[in-house]
Amino acid sequence: PNTALVGVQVDSEQFGSQQVSRNYHLRGRILQVPSNYNPQTRQYSGIWDGTFKPAYSNNMAWCLWDMLTHPRYGMG
Repeated sequence: PNTALVGVQVDSEQFGSQQVSRNYHLRGRILQVPSNYNPQTRQYSGIWDGTFKPAYSNNMAWCLWDMLTHPRYGMG
């Protein structure tokens, strides 16, 4: 639990002498963000009502908020 893991198994003969590179696209982590915040566009709509919602985000401001307030791994 609370862990991300990636495993890849390939046959080296498929690539010959070519060096293999791997890339991963990470969306960020699920954080509590303001209810009027859209993490995909990083825009706010309307007036914030003071509530939060869980959403994927890589916005550093909300990542810091998460690290400071989360009860399990933050200062929370």
